[in-house]
Amino acid sequence: MSVSTLGMIDYRSDKERTARSTRLTKEATRKGNKQHKRLLEAQNAMIAQQMAAQQQIMAMQAAQFAPATAPGWFDDGNGQMRWWDGRQWGAVTPPQPTAALTAPAGWYDDPDDAGQQRYWDGSAWTEHRHDPYVK
Repeated sequence: MSVSTLGMIDYRSDKERTARSTRLTKEATRKGNKQHKRLLEAQNAMIAQQMAAQQQIMAMQAAQFAPATAPGWFDDGNGQMRWWDGRQWGAVTPPQPTAALTAPAGWYDDPDDAGQQRYWDGSAWTEHRHDPYVK
């Protein structure tokens, strides 16, 4: 061991200084490596959690918006109907029938009772019925 005068004069040999420096460097390196390893483990755990959450979100979205193969009107999950043409989504809501597509008001064959006629008011069936063959 070297003789020291409280840091005023260093009587250590070169071997002792080199050994001490090497020992301190190894200890610092080990300590740094342990900290680095803990940090990497924490980061890997966080990344794994984020990936699992992202996969869950993607699975939910795929299940919610999985398009049917046949064209048609489907609920988009927001209470609105959307048209699927077999390849992509189209219009947001189905078109509403216009007045031009409805029959004018009058007596027509009753869809519920064959042989009877029922009055169509231009937009809906009424409760008025009659037998066209009875005079």
